[in-house]
Amino acid sequence: MYCAQITGGALLVLGLAASAEAGPLHDRTDCQRLFGDQARIERNRAERHAELSSVQEGSFAIQVVHSVDWSRPASVEFDGLQLVETYLGPGRQPTAVFELSEDLAPPGCQPGLYALRKDDAIGKRCQVLAVLHDLVLLEVEGQLGYVLEDDEPEPIWRLIWRSPWKLIRLPGERRSSSGRRSHPRRRPRRKR
Repeated sequence: MYCAQITGGALLVLGLAASAEAGPLHDRTDCQRLFGDQARIERNRAERHAELSSVQEGSFAIQVVHSVDWSRPASVEFDGLQLVETYLGPGRQPTAVFELSEDLAPPGCQPGLYALRKDDAIGKRCQVLAVLHDLVLLEVEGQLGYVLEDDEPEPIWRLIWRSPWKLIRLPGERRSSSGRRSHPRRRPRRKR
């Protein structure tokens, strides 16, 4: 029911489409079957720390620094789960508010609005990597994806791969700043 697949360059999460009346704001712990329990969130956090160095919103693009084989994020659509808004207030952890429809709510979960944060899950193969202005960056089955609020323009992405390993200098190894040998400057010849 909550399975993601790549279709025509876009990631889709399959389910039943339906609209729901907005209700009270639920925390993700009210629906652990869909949004993950504490153990799943801890695994997600460990994976994110190992794979994602940073996500920064710039003037023209969103910069994602990572150490895995990710390509440009694709738009993700959830049937029965819609991003309503994001909140990045001072002193609070960035939060995304999603609306879960009544027809798609798993047993034990109430339809309505849910507050999700970084490392929360959406189904079995999707996790929240970052909550930004008007969008949520996700990892869905090993690929990057994003969900936008309604009527927001498509973002521009800049992905930067960062090596997961470092070179270690051995003791006694010389350090060269340019890699070239320096030669004394030659004076130009004077014309006679």
